[in-house]
Amino acid sequence: MADGATSSKRDLQVAVRNLAKLGGSLGTTLIIGFLIRPLLRRSMDAGAFGPLDAADGFTATWCIVLGLGIDAYVRKEIPLRPKHANDFFGSTLMLRLLLMVPITIGMLLTMSVTGRTSDFDELVWLLAATQFFMALNFTFAALLQSNTTVTGLSVINVVTKVLWAAGSLVGVRLGYGVEAIAVSMLVSELIKALVCWWLCRVHMGLTIANFGWTPSKVIITATLPYYLNNIFHTVYNKFDVFILSVLAEGPLGEAGAKQETAWYGAAAALGGLSMLVTPLLYGVLMPLLTRARDNDPKEYDTLVKRSVELVMVFAIPISLALGVGAETLLSFMYGPAYAPAALALRLLSPIYLFIYVSIMSAMVLQIENRAWQLMRISLAGLVLNMVANVVLILPAIHWLGASGGGAACATVQIATEGGVAITMLVMMGKRGFDRRTVVMMAKTLAVCAVVIGVDVALRQAGVDAARGLVRVLIDAAVYLVLVLVTRAVDPRELTGFMKEASRRKREPQVS
Repeated sequence: MADGATSSKRDLQVAVRNLAKLGGSLGTTLIIGFLIRPLLRRSMDAGAFGPLDAADGFTATWCIVLGLGIDAYVRKEIPLRPKHANDFFGSTLMLRLLLMVPITIGMLLTMSVTGRTSDFDELVWLLAATQFFMALNFTFAALLQSNTTVTGLSVINVVTKVLWAAGSLVGVRLGYGVEAIAVSMLVSELIKALVCWWLCRVHMGLTIANFGWTPSKVIITATLPYYLNNIFHTVYNKFDVFILSVLAEGPLGEAGAKQETAWYGAAAALGGLSMLVTPLLYGVLMPLLTRARDNDPKEYDTLVKRSVELVMVFAIPISLALGVGAETLLSFMYGPAYAPAALALRLLSPIYLFIYVSIMSAMVLQIENRAWQLMRISLAGLVLNMVANVVLILPAIHWLGASGGGAACATVQIATEGGVAITMLVMMGKRGFDRRTVVMMAKTLAVCAVVIGVDVALRQAGVDAARGLVRVLIDAAVYLVLVLVTRAVDPRELTGFMKEASRRKREPQVS
């Protein structure tokens, strides 16, 4: 028992050190990206970024199949069997290389049918290669994290981010435009792949010599529903940018379509910053819930409800801030050229609440082995999303003019994510919420309505009309005061939940 307790304590210390290393690395790379991406957009006219946004969504959609569902399996099995990686790594690497053939053919045919320009084609090939190395790097990262050898990984993450930033800034300054950004992305991911391969060989003895298809086939079959769910979800979150870039050329012309795509891409990118903490949800809440379900079903039900509350407490103010501060945030980050993107960002703002709820619900459904149901929900969302975008983009452009296409895409995304989130909550049933959760939601939404009313009044009064920063700060202060006064959010309860979760996570596993 003493040896078990000592081992658990040692494992916890290693986990804390690794979390600190990776957290510091993640924080540094996020800061670099947060500072550099706006500078890059500001250094060129809005339309220049349109092809890059469209090509990024296009290649991410096609190359999502390269994931193979391997990384989730790695995080589950490699901590127990580090040498097992040699049984499947070589065959999954070969499979990814083989998959690039139909992916390349599919992209080539799609670009030919839609009449894409040669500049767009060049970006696609650069970003497709980048996506290949990114898929490898995700697997390398999963292997190193599972082996608790993350020092080199945390360093190379920062180094390659700095290389990307420097290469992009210098290339844009020299006049190479968005092509310089794409090349910098490819070079940085290639360097990371080479270094991570070396780290895996040093720390884990990783090799491709033990080649065999059977282990990979077993793994992919076992993770198939999660793999398909990830594909469907990524497609309907990424491909709308490409659809917009194609359809907008008719009424707006090539230059107008590039600008329209860049506006929507900027709105989606800015909103996407709120999603950067999602790895922490998977890294903290999912292991906690999995263990609770095995130990005590009643405790598990309680943790699910309180976790849903925690996610909402975090997500609701983010969505509110993006909605009331759309113009201010876009102007601050990207400059006045992106002001027309405010409508799309305002429409997108509620989506981040839906996405966080979907993530929380998906974790619960995965833990309860309901992955196939989860996959079917995402498939339905994909079909509805694609059809709605094709049907609504052109009428929206004719009705609203420039920025109308982005507004249509944002509206479709809201409808899709809202439908997915509500469906998942219904599938969770009473496990996902109780009277306390409903009361908290009702109070918080009432506070949001008051804040929106205050924001409208401040706008009509002309408060800080030029920049809007004062108005947004007043909105934030009103929200904070009201959620505390109405006890929609109780800091003591949140702190107590986090302490209890931390305590349970430190308890040694009882076998």
